Amino acid sequence: MKKALLSGLIAIAAASGNLHAQCTPVATLDQNFENFTEFPDSCWYGSGTPGVNFSLLDDNSNNVVRFYGMFSVNTPFYLVTPELSTIDGNHYMTFDAVPNSGLALGVKVEVGTLDAPTNYASFVAHGPEIIINDTVSSYRSINIPANSSYKHIAFRITTISQHQAVKFDNFKWELDPPPVQCNPVSAINQSFDNFTAFPDSCWTTSAGTPNFYLNDTAADKDITFYSMSSVNTPFYLTTPELSTIDGEHHLKFKAAPLGVPGDIKIQVGTLAANDDYSSFTAHGNEIVINGGAEQEYTSIKIPANSNFKYVSLKITATAAHQALLLDDFVWEAAPGTGISDANNIIARLYPNPVSGDVITVEAGTNIRTATIYSVTGKVVRTIDQQPGATVTLPVGDLTAGMYIVQVITDNGSSTAKFTKQ
Repeated sequence: MKKALLSGLIAIAAASGNLHAQCTPVATLDQNFENFTEFPDSCWYGSGTPGVNFSLLDDNSNNVVRFYGMFSVNTPFYLVTPELSTIDGNHYMTFDAVPNSGLALGVKVEVGTLDAPTNYASFVAHGPEIIINDTVSSYRSINIPANSSYKHIAFRITTISQHQAVKFDNFKWELDPPPVQCNPVSAINQSFDNFTAFPDSCWTTSAGTPNFYLNDTAADKDITFYSMSSVNTPFYLTTPELSTIDGEHHLKFKAAPLGVPGDIKIQVGTLAANDDYSSFTAHGNEIVINGGAEQEYTSIKIPANSNFKYVSLKITATAAHQALLLDDFVWEAAPGTGISDANNIIARLYPNPVSGDVITVEAGTNIRTATIYSVTGKVVRTIDQQPGATVTLPVGDLTAGMYIVQVITDNGSSTAKFTKQ
């Protein structure tokens, strides 16, 4: 018995000794623990009892770090990275965390910093608290601001009941990629099937994981909204900037409820900037989703206004743990030809929207000239037409957006709008 106790103490002391190994600051992390034979190791550290609260677990031939709260409730534990030389405001942390069992649901994780690996009083939290659930596994923290006293990234883990356990893996600390150049688009046809993360491709949200995340568990990917514990708190899912909020386009999307039953409200609206939620202007009737299968929703056309830059869904849950699947967003010209021809001179304008090199105008009489204008009234192109009732206009070099074509015929003049994609 004494030998067993002595062996256990020696093992714990040896594991604890890893903390005092020669640890030099590192600039990046890409740690999946596959080269670990124990934990703590390689200048990683966990508070509590080594081998009990934090341990190395072979999870289906994949090494992970397992946190186990044992009998502790509402007691914080800390998982700490090696010292980092690049807490400079330009790096970010990603990691995976999944419940080790259903008992782990509700465990709280905060990403923060320490000035020394065991000085937990120096912990400074960065970003919102993460609640571990059974659907989200990959998390991205906010950028951590530069501060010379920040030396280590730490994960403060707090259980809400006994015997809760969480598996951690795939820690990365790397340069924040340069911001994506987001140019206005004239149309959207987005199924998210080519996405590998969310937000991405100039789509934005008012909150990150786990309130919005990419559900890629099936071939048909979608965006999942999850209310967590928020009730009657609006969240926003926002499209890329649009150049065609002109009164002639409308939005279509699909939504299906998940999780706790009850009303989930969606209001379609616009924003002046993708993070200025105070500028939200509602358009059309509020949509109330309460059970049932996936449905497609079509908003009313949004009126033209130079302040409307983005279309946004304001989503409000009326109970905790409600969820929605959102998919197949389409922003397109409303049904019709796009022709506003009081004189009934222009018979057809096609294709509209146009993504190719030419657009064709057909009139009921001989066309003399055709002129393309920008929406600001600038002449873009004029074509002197040979006798005939049809004119083909080159548009391949035009930038995406809304244009106006004017034709002068033997019977007068007329105008129509078209969209270049």
